[in-house]
Amino acid sequence: MRRLLPVLIALLAVATNLPVQPAAAAGPRIDVRINTDGPWTAYLIGFDNSQVFSVTYYVRDAKERWRQTPPITAASTEGDIRWWEGDNAGFEVVTAHVKMRNGKSVNDPGGWHWVDGRHANPGGLLAGYLNSDGSLRAEYIPATQASVIKGIEFWLRDGLGHWHDAGPGVLGDDEDSGWALDRLKSSIDASWQQGDQAALSAHVIWPNGSELIDPVSWATSFERSPTAVMPTTTNAGAGSGPVACGDPTAHVYNPSRLRLLAACVSVTGTIDAIRTERDGDLHILLKLDPGQDKYLNAKNVSDERGDLVLEPVCVRPPTQTDATSACTGYTNPVQIPSVGSHVVVSGAWTLDIDHGWQEIHPVAGFGPIAANQPPGNPTPIAVPAPTPPPPAPPTVRQLFVTITASTYGSIAANTLPGSVCSARVRLPSGNYSVAQGLAIQPLAGADGNVSWSYGTTSRTMKGTGTSFVNCTLNGLSVGASAPFQVF
Repeated sequence: MRRLLPVLIALLAVATNLPVQPAAAAGPRIDVRINTDGPWTAYLIGFDNSQVFSVTYYVRDAKERWRQTPPITAASTEGDIRWWEGDNAGFEVVTAHVKMRNGKSVNDPGGWHWVDGRHANPGGLLAGYLNSDGSLRAEYIPATQASVIKGIEFWLRDGLGHWHDAGPGVLGDDEDSGWALDRLKSSIDASWQQGDQAALSAHVIWPNGSELIDPVSWATSFERSPTAVMPTTTNAGAGSGPVACGDPTAHVYNPSRLRLLAACVSVTGTIDAIRTERDGDLHILLKLDPGQDKYLNAKNVSDERGDLVLEPVCVRPPTQTDATSACTGYTNPVQIPSVGSHVVVSGAWTLDIDHGWQEIHPVAGFGPIAANQPPGNPTPIAVPAPTPPPPAPPTVRQLFVTITASTYGSIAANTLPGSVCSARVRLPSGNYSVAQGLAIQPLAGADGNVSWSYGTTSRTMKGTGTSFVNCTLNGLSVGASAPFQVF
């Protein structure tokens, strides 16, 4: 019976379509590189490519339908696996038929290679908002596969649990933007308020027309975009006028991509559109009041509806890797007005060198237009000298967080006692782990230590990942990050 047990297990795995590892861990075989944007790459291992005449890769999707690539005769023998051409909602198989220059053929080298097609899920952020006129707004920003996505369809579940097609999203103007629908279909604007089951869903449309339903969890709350209120840093005597600006590079990722035109200006206009970008910033279009054309150039006219671009930074957690450090431990407190609001906005006037248009970036603050203030031509305002904050009393410790251990499967950190902490893990693929152990939010004890243990899988892409820890105490929040290796 003991001798038959391995055979029975193997037969059971085949019968239930469970992935079976190749019999040989070494020798000639294929592998698949899971790219976070664009097609995956299949390639040969253990072959002398100079002796390979051609290779054809075969893919069986999650519904057991086969397709193949054209024969590849290039020296690298690498082939693009266009995963979106099949069903990727489960395990897929990739194999190859290799023709050698000596006339021999090698089929299925090393056995079938199993790939979890769910690596293609772009993840990201989904949010719903209530516009000032009572209509709903939706936005979705993918974490990966942004260049592959061909469309987004938004769906709304009303308060009674019935689903409605809310309409297609519109892609922003540059590579960092997401998809937004400024107003959901008017026929369902009020239905979400009837009952308590309202939710927003997104469907991703791939290049072949297939859909991925719910790349992220439903959004079940619709935040009312607050009416803008002037921050307490309003200049003396300004009323609803401009706010004082700070460091024009603070929390701006890669500030060298911006050319500073004026450290602090104030303009007036009407919010025309709002969208979220992968770097955590908002991309807001402001239709300027008459007399302020000097803040625009030809690119604003041709690419941005003739509007001035506004960029409040770090409003959302970044999903763009190189922007993460600029927002670590910081969330922008600036209140964002609704589309259609008539506002005054202050901040650094810059030229976006990469795109060519002019912006206020970063935005220092918004405010409403005073009732007796006619539209005009605001001029740059002086930047007041910064006042250093008073030193903290020596008996009060500043909030901190230090990651003391970061491995694939566990995180440990130290902070002030009583802090509430949360953790996230970005895997080498660029996706964030959804392991259950990361959902807990431990309270730091007397020693300030907190820790997490979470599930791992051998199918995770090898390479460097990142652990993130954020701790909150008495209304203050700080974060830290540390790398780990998946071997």
